[in-house]
Amino acid sequence: MNSNFINEKNFKIFGSEEMNEVAKNIRVVVFDFDGVFTDNSVYTSEDGKEIIKNSKYDSMGISKANRRQNFELEKVPYIVFSSETNQTVSARCQKIKIDHHISGDKFQDLKTNIKTKDFEINQIAFVGNDINDLGCLLNVGLPVIVPDSSNDVIDKIKEQNTNVFVTQNYGGKGVVREVIDYFEKIKIPPIL
Repeated sequence: MNSNFINEKNFKIFGSEEMNEVAKNIRVVVFDFDGVFTDNSVYTSEDGKEIIKNSKYDSMGISKANRRQNFELEKVPYIVFSSETNQTVSARCQKIKIDHHISGDKFQDLKTNIKTKDFEINQIAFVGNDINDLGCLLNVGLPVIVPDSSNDVIDKIKEQNTNVFVTQNYGGKGVVREVIDYFEKIKIPPIL
């Protein structure tokens, strides 16, 4: 995917002043897994087991946020919504200590999940990259995509004339850390 679309009118730079105004109202950040935590690749062994690659930068970002949640009242919760039922995703989320929800319809699940149901839709940020994320990306308060999002997502955003924010980092290459570091910075003071 070519990221030249970033210069088009509906695609804004993640962390921009324009985004800062919207981000002040965000109370929960929901991540897709494949294409966000990963580079959208999967390795398959001879016996059919799937292996995924994740960024340790992302894991450390989650770890930093989890350490703060015990001490700071003003925190932003994080959760993963994935349509992937493979145990690899669940195992990875469990290891790095981020809530994981298997979702058949991510947008509908925003309204019923225990961590998101009490928030207005405009208080939710969603980070995604593909067609199964479109319901969320077209409706949440702060839609975020990675630079190598699918052409289906790019085209639908243009068609719907929806503003989205595009991260600097790509899926599986530090995008989760970029998002978490941003919210930790604007919501609570840095760890010294």
